[in-house]
Order: sequence, then structure tokens, then C-alpha cells
Amino acid sequence: MTNPIETKIDAGLSSILYHYTTLKNAVSILVQKEFRLEKMENTEALEFVSTKDDKPFYFLSTSRSKTGGYHANQISGVIFVLDGIALGHNYKGQSVDFFHQYPKERPTDHRQQDEMEDRILSHKAVIPNANKYIKEIHLPLGSVSTRGFLENKMEYHATHLKIPLYLYENEQDWLNLNKKKAIDKMGKLAAMFKSQVESKYTVSLWLGNS
Repeated sequence: MTNPIETKIDAGLSSILYHYTTLKNAVSILVQKEFRLEKMENTEALEFVSTKDDKPFYFLSTSRSKTGGYHANQISGVIFVLDGIALGHNYKGQSVDFFHQYPKERPTDHRQQDEMEDRILSHKAVIPNANKYIKEIHLPLGSVSTRGFLENKMEYHATHLKIPLYLYENEQDWLNLNKKKAIDKMGKLAAMFKSQVESKYTVSLWLGNS
């Protein structure tokens, strides 16, 4: 019997997948080089795959569309673009509609939109060598004072792992993964630093401390 809060769609993993997570979790994924999966009940897992044992199942939630409802209307976080073909060689997957249970009364609620979820299934709680499956990383820039450390850490590890990192000032450009609107972070930080120096110099002159 189908789980009442999910509708199974008979399809494997899509060739390109999108995984949304928090900036903190995204940094951890790059540092540890692994995705941590959520545990699911075996009775639920049987809706997606056939199994003759009682090993626990775990899943990683992804979207087969960059406009998937799960991360729609978000204003922060990180979107990973994943290689669904490579993942499909090593993991089972299934498309599900988790949000169909919610009434379509509040179009601004992300649950009212099509989540377009592809679940990656595994008997293990982690997917190792995560960097081998990550094609791109997309990140909206926050203020340097509050999020600069994690952003810099993200940039360092993405560069070390040779994963393209795209940074955005505009949240909508980020949600649409509009790479044409991605910015040069080093140029942005240099401009901000120059502005801060000029501001301090102006205050110093006003106080007579030149």
C-alpha cells in the first residue's frame, strides 16, 4: 500500500540532480567529502525498491529540477548540482511527490509547489567521495561580517576539490542558477575592503586624526 503522504513515480534518478542544504552543512559535505543521509522506515523503503533483507534504508533528498518546490522561495543556503548518472551507477533512486498531500491554498508556501523530488537510496548512512558527484556549487553571498568565514571556507574547499563555485548577490539569480549573473567574489571583496578603508579614513579626517 502506498504511503499516504507520498506518491511514487516510476522513474530512476535524473541525469542532473539538485541538492539544497544550509551553508554550514554544505561546508561539512566538502570537508568530510560525504553526504549524510536520513533514515527511512523499511516499510516506507519497500514502496521504492525490492529487498529481501531487513537492513535499514537511508535516503538523500534531491530535486530533478533547479526550480524544485523544496528550495523555492529560500533566501539563503547552498545548491549543489549533482551528477545523477554517476550516482545512478552506485545507488538506487526513485522519484516521489511528497507535497501532493497539501491543499493548494497558499501559492507562496513552498509545499504548494511541485517538489520534483528524486530520492537517492542506500543501506549506508553516508555517500562517500561526495566530491566525485558534485558538478557545481551555487551560493548567495551574505554579509562578510556574519557569514564570511563559512563562505571563505566553502571557496577554499571547492577550489581544492576543483569544483566550480558560483556566487550571487541577487537571491533570484541564485535560485535560478543564472551563471551569467554570478559575480567575481575577489573583486567584490576588494571593493568592499576599499570602501571600508575609505570610510575609516574619512572618519579619521573628521576627528582630526590624520
